[in-house]
Amino acid sequence: MRLSFTTIYYYYIYRTVLLILYFDISQTRLGKDKNKLLASFKELERKDILRNQKVLDLVYLALFMTIIVVITQVPNLGFIPLGITTATIGHIPVIIAAIYFGKKLGVLTGTLFGVMSLVTAYVRPNNAFDLLFQNPIISVLPRAAFAFLTVIIYNASKVLKNERVRVLWSAFFGSLVHSVLVIGALFLVYYKQTTAILIGDTITPSAVKAGIVALLGSILAEAILSAIITLPVISALRISHKSS
Repeated sequence: MRLSFTTIYYYYIYRTVLLILYFDISQTRLGKDKNKLLASFKELERKDILRNQKVLDLVYLALFMTIIVVITQVPNLGFIPLGITTATIGHIPVIIAAIYFGKKLGVLTGTLFGVMSLVTAYVRPNNAFDLLFQNPIISVLPRAAFAFLTVIIYNASKVLKNERVRVLWSAFFGSLVHSVLVIGALFLVYYKQTTAILIGDTITPSAVKAGIVALLGSILAEAILSAIITLPVISALRISHKSS
């Protein structure tokens, strides 16, 4: 049977339309599969980055804890004798951890710092004040609380647009909070002993003035030192976080 030219013409048009439709559907499915595949790769990459960052953060946390142990146990390294009192830099890693890691790990490092100062008070007391730190209410509790409050200070300082100023502010006032909590606990629990150590047995205006000056000098020195050390360390940690 012979087909007319018109029949053959419409037949090839019909085949062409079918091929175009098939090609279009195939491309659409391929595009969807490709998008799903790319999304899966991106999700795996994101999870891998998060996993690596968690590992890196744990390494940093272990490093901070090691530093705390070292500076509290090596004589005159973490606790610097200043006559009748002692200035500490052991709380600085706690401030850094509180700002960088947040509440949970910050409080953990603060508690570790308190425990290490408790051990130091028993093993190697430097002065009469250190004997009072054999009480965990003095040595441990204020250190854990100050770490928690440092995070609150940092979070509350969001009104400061400059991040460097925010870190300096948080480190400085976090150190002041540490001093206030520890000294407050000393006066609350051992008022007579603390007063006697600071002022002496004979209370005179000059003795009171000398004790206050020494105490305020130690508090201010710790706060300034905390701000100076914390800022570059936090900056370095964040640069490392971005590069990883």
